[in-house]
Amino acid sequence: MAVLFSNNAATNLSAGINASVTSITVSDASEFPTLGASDHTFATLSNLTETTIEVVKVTAISGNTLTVVRGQDNTTAASFVSGDKCELRMTAALLTDVVSEALALTGGTMSGALNMGSQNITNAGTIGSGAITSSGLTLSNGGDRSITGPQNQSLIIDARPNDASEGLKFSINGTDKLSILQDGNATFAGTISSGAIVATGTGTTSSTNTVEFKRN
Repeated sequence: MAVLFSNNAATNLSAGINASVTSITVSDASEFPTLGASDHTFATLSNLTETTIEVVKVTAISGNTLTVVRGQDNTTAASFVSGDKCELRMTAALLTDVVSEALALTGGTMSGALNMGSQNITNAGTIGSGAITSSGLTLSNGGDRSITGPQNQSLIIDARPNDASEGLKFSINGTDKLSILQDGNATFAGTISSGAIVATGTGTTSSTNTVEFKRN
């Protein structure tokens, strides 16, 4: 559904109308925009002295006949006579609908930064290549898939699925601290403090740098 407009569209009523009719015949509707099935525009009806004014929502145009919703944009449906004005003027309703549709973007490419402030992005669908950055948290899609925090801590999912030396990595300042690799091995950089590593189950065996936990 789109709001449409055209430049300097103006005509006159070819017949008088009361305050309830929703079909208005004008002298010439050719200057008004061509409306699709879900499109609309707004027209202003006025008498010649501009003392009675009504904004109508035009939902269809067939020849010189306009299908309208009466009394729009804080105006009241009124009666008009043949020869009164029917014009496409700049109205608050027209501008409000244009802004609302601009906020509901579909397709296209945006350049520059989009500052959402404290607002959320909802119903985003699939986020393609590029990155989303918010308050130091970066989600990257390209090469390695990574989430980077404000202190340069990273969770990296490597993008090379056939490389057994790559996998899920926790990194700080570019140095891998914990890696769970595709070949099944895990590596840890640092020292495990005093305490215990506990596994549910019984029976452990140790052989050649491997500790296995088995459930009986």
